[in-house]
Amino acid sequence: MSDNVHNPKHYQGRNGLEAIDVHRNFMNDEQLTGYHLGNLIKYVLRYRRKNGIEDLEKAKVHMDWLIEKEKAMMLQLEALVGGTNDQ
Repeated sequence: MSDNVHNPKHYQGRNGLEAIDVHRNFMNDEQLTGYHLGNLIKYVLRYRRKNGIEDLEKAKVHMDWLIEKEKAMMLQLEALVGGTNDQ
């Protein structure tokens, strides 16, 4: 059975490579953040008219990515700030 949210068959090539893997390979962090933010907005705005809950689940995948990215950035910042005050 195909998972249209986390592992959609229509985004896989012949060898199982997914489109998102190509994005991750060729985009820098800023571009990838824009990709996820754009898709999040798209799925939230259309969910009632197109795929309902499935689109909200897709939006959640992008939101989760953005949250993890922000957490990682905050941890890096805290490490930098905390590291300069330790003497």
